[in-house]
Amino acid sequence: MKKNFMFLLFCAILIAATFMACDNSTEPDNGNGNPPDTADVVAPYINFWSPGNGDVDVPVGATLYVSICDTGEHTTGIDPDSISIIVDGEAVIPAMITNLCGGIDLRHVPETAFEHGDTVTVMLSVTDMESNWLHDTITFFVELPWDTCTYNIDTLSPMPGFAIRSRPSGSVDQGLYFPNMTGLYRGMPGGAPYSLNITQGRSFILHDIGGNIGAINFDYSINMQLTNNALTEKYPALHPNGHILGFSRLGDVVLRNLFNGEEEVLSSTAQGGRDLEFSADSLYLAYRSGSGSMNPKLFVWRLEDRIDIANPTLYNDIDCFDWSPAGGGIAVISAEKLFYWDVNGGFPVQLHSGDNLKYVRFGPENTIFFVESLPTGDIIKSITTGGALTTIVDLTVGAATVEGLGISHDNEIVYAKNSGGSYSIEYFDIDAGTGNTVSSVVGQVRQVIWF
Repeated sequence: MKKNFMFLLFCAILIAATFMACDNSTEPDNGNGNPPDTADVVAPYINFWSPGNGDVDVPVGATLYVSICDTGEHTTGIDPDSISIIVDGEAVIPAMITNLCGGIDLRHVPETAFEHGDTVTVMLSVTDMESNWLHDTITFFVELPWDTCTYNIDTLSPMPGFAIRSRPSGSVDQGLYFPNMTGLYRGMPGGAPYSLNITQGRSFILHDIGGNIGAINFDYSINMQLTNNALTEKYPALHPNGHILGFSRLGDVVLRNLFNGEEEVLSSTAQGGRDLEFSADSLYLAYRSGSGSMNPKLFVWRLEDRIDIANPTLYNDIDCFDWSPAGGGIAVISAEKLFYWDVNGGFPVQLHSGDNLKYVRFGPENTIFFVESLPTGDIIKSITTGGALTTIVDLTVGAATVEGLGISHDNEIVYAKNSGGSYSIEYFDIDAGTGNTVSSVVGQVRQVIWF
């Protein structure tokens, strides 16, 4: 009996010691040398919803967007397999976009529009890699039927940086996107574009790779094909409403409704159109006659009544043009002369004439930038609509030329510099008077678009 009692006592002591050892090994560091607790115990959280909870008059063509952050001390990141979004009882598969707060952004474009007057409920469920759970539900209310189509693809956060079309190797064009001024860039997938553009909300770069129109976002996680007629569709531009796409198809200038797929041929000529641009006030579409034209013409269509209002002064020998930031004003280089035209009833005003003017671009506060080519090299200049002329960058010292020009709304310049066949991308801050070389490995630059 005594032996049995001693044996039971020994077992009890052994079990207690085992529990104490296990418990001691999982405690955080208390200063006695025990290992710290590095487990991720903080759940992800919502940064923002679009539309937001309780929003009213949401467009029938709204895109759903939610930004999720995971910023705990020992964060492990979002588990992509855990993501669940349910819209009015139906599961959907969103596009996943990396963000800057350790988490992920989710975007869903509904296959069909919401109904006018709908009440829409969206449920989100997601965990991090340690199974910390986030659940959220929002409800929003769709606009009533008196509004017109409000489908809009141009709803992402504005893209930083700029893009170029160049020939980094050989003689084939490629689209390159620079998210900042460090020189790092991403090559656009899919082939050689004829042209690049940017949506007015800066959600997407528009391209015409393979003669089809597409839209790609900053990290290439979204690459939408907007048309499907290979080798024929070029020079895309998106209307500020986000759902009317303008482009050239052979000899036609076409307006396509991205919501319902309906198309309208705005103009049909032997040469078609190129360099399409909508005005920021949504009222006009301008373009030059197509690439086969020996004497490019400027067309300016008033969209309300589909009337071409191009002025005879600016009809022939059009090298380039650009809309003012607010719309309604257009800068045009024609036959070595620079004009400004208020299309809302004004007449073209000649601001400057010179040798081989090129690359006209509007900057902030209606300042117009352009390049003047001299035998000794190029000069980037600016001029106000009142005629005040300023030299910005003088490249005549090194006999260099400018092969592409972009202006930001912050009064900064990105330009392609050609020094005896050696190309580089240069940055210049006008207000600070300083700049730097962004990249010298881009090859022959064909186009610059600044966001």
